[in-house]
Amino acid sequence: MPSSALSFPGLFLHRARVRDHDELAALVRGAQCEFIQLDPGAFKAEFTALRLQDTTVQFIQTPLRYLCRAPPHATE
Repeated sequence: MPSSALSFPGLFLHRARVRDHDELAALVRGAQCEFIQLDPGAFKAEFTALRLQDTTVQFIQTPLRYLCRAPPHATE
């Protein structure tokens, strides 16, 4: 899995290319993801996470259509 990370004070960038649904779901923070593939073909995706102080933005890009269910993790 090609992956890269870059970190500065208050900033963190992580990018990864994955070829497995479970591997992608494990990268997503703050939610428990389940992916349902709608088109035939081999799974591949690019994941990017950008953390800016107290906020994290996550992106997933795939060439095929998917449904994703991602309920947030329970907080205590």
